Amino acid sequence: LFLDERCPIFSGTQYLLIHGHNMKDGTMFAPVIHYKTKGLPFLKTHPFAQFSTLHQTDSYVIFAVCHVSLDYQSGRYIPYYGFSSFDTEEEFDDFIKLLKSQSLYSIPIDVDASDSILVLSTCLNDDRIIACFRRVRPYEWTSELNSLINKSTEK
Repeated sequence: LFLDERCPIFSGTQYLLIHGHNMKDGTMFAPVIHYKTKGLPFLKTHPFAQFSTLHQTDSYVIFAVCHVSLDYQSGRYIPYYGFSSFDTEEEFDDFIKLLKSQSLYSIPIDVDASDSILVLSTCLNDDRIIACFRRVRPYEWTSELNSLINKSTEK
């Protein structure tokens, strides 16, 4: 697993992208594929991710799962790599809308420009599966987020 070179690790980083291989033995990012292959039951039982550095550990909640083509002419193309932040709130909001519109599931987790995003990316043949999470806010309860996740549906 590796953090995209364009994503700095410091407090306040808005976008973190982690790449990893989908290993057949179940190691590394094989579980990311399960968000597609095992569907909603897997998503509902695995809605959280943690990202730890030497200085802190943050929890994240899933808000989108996308089957992405790397072919920019494809309807499934999403430019999710190659940057570390957004220049404007509008640019951030547009990116979140794109992820949610291309998501395999309708997940009722809100995301706003003050949130930090964690994207886990792995290969599926020539495409990618990306699981998109936003940092859990200090005032949010896991039980409330689980309740929202349980309202998720397939598109």
